Amino acid sequence: MITLAVVWLVFIFLFGSLCYLHWRISRKDVPHFGGMPAYGKPELRWVQSDVTAEDLDSLVKDFSNRFNSYVDVQNKLSRNSNRLQALGYLLAGTAALVSFVVTLLTICGGVPNG
Repeated sequence: MITLAVVWLVFIFLFGSLCYLHWRISRKDVPHFGGMPAYGKPELRWVQSDVTAEDLDSLVKDFSNRFNSYVDVQNKLSRNSNRLQALGYLLAGTAALVSFVVTLLTICGGVPNG
């Protein structure tokens, strides 16, 4: 019976650690894309083209906005997924804790066996 109590302690530690890990991960977000340097600067214009610097800047801003919207959605999904996993580990750890207490009570003679 002592071995069973030790096994429950290992499960409590394992589930508690995983719960804490997923909760911490759920609080971290991928940063937004900051864009590119201005294309209007002469030292950055390497290729002759009909495209103006303003056109390039507007394309980069449009890409940046769309990409950041995608990043926001992925951050939200990741946050919710990790919080749900943390909740599952919390429930599993609670069940292991209850089982540990019942095992200890059985060993000490507080709960009848069988």
